[in-house]
Amino acid sequence: MSYDLRKWVADSQTARKRSRWTRYYLAAGIFAGILFAIADLFDPGFGSKSWAANPAIAFLLLGVVPLSPFGRESWMTEKGRATFDEFERNALSAATTRAYATLITVMMLGMVYLWIASIAAWPVPTAPRQWAALTYLLVGLGLALPVFYAELLVPFPPAEGDDE
Repeated sequence: MSYDLRKWVADSQTARKRSRWTRYYLAAGIFAGILFAIADLFDPGFGSKSWAANPAIAFLLLGVVPLSPFGRESWMTEKGRATFDEFERNALSAATTRAYATLITVMMLGMVYLWIASIAAWPVPTAPRQWAALTYLLVGLGLALPVFYAELLVPFPPAEGDDE
């Protein structure tokens, strides 16, 4: 038997509406995470200058995901999927497919970069901190991209006053 806190507080919580700004927050978090990881790779002293480089990646990517209703609900389980209608479930499935295809592409491009960098003497991750930054980035992208794509794919409900 599991303890579900949401079951006990669901009546007291009000459903938060979707905000158009959530897309921009997610995009900014994803961009900042990528920027931190790249800065840490190309500037070896970046991690020592910025004491919070890796936690910043985690915060920016994982801290903005709960702003979206698609990031708050556990839609990867059968119980969580039941909270969405059929159109939203299909959009979430498409968003997840696109997100993981994007993530696989990013990982393949990273491998190609490491291959070329070893030949061309470009900077490659050597310190554990740099590998940790890339790991944080990949995990954060794996969790944030499906929510970001779902925000883009699921249209906003019509405004209350619209009679279309």
